[in-house]
Amino acid sequence: MAGGLRFRAEATPLATKSFPVGTTVLVTAASLIGVQRPGIYRLTLIGAATATFQFQDTAATALSAVYPLGAAQFILDTPINGDPWWQPAAPGLGLQILVAGATIVGDIWTALGA
Repeated sequence: MAGGLRFRAEATPLATKSFPVGTTVLVTAASLIGVQRPGIYRLTLIGAATATFQFQDTAATALSAVYPLGAAQFILDTPINGDPWWQPAAPGLGLQILVAGATIVGDIWTALGA
């Protein structure tokens, strides 16, 4: 993305939801226009049981490490500079989360950029 967020309201939260074991698409490639690239700008994830998660683009290319999330553990993360934590390397690819071990719940904020 050419620049970071200027205001918190620029990112769109996905509804608080459950991310079951497997792959959940967060932003579809079909929803993008031209050179848009979606980015993940902040997140809150909570594990009810031990699980792992990884962010990928919709071509299944890893965008993040595989992160462990223990039972009753949570992650609350907002970058201080407003830049996205993760976004696909190429335009036209969406975002997805791969969960293993157990369902996790949370909020993920996304925005589209170039």
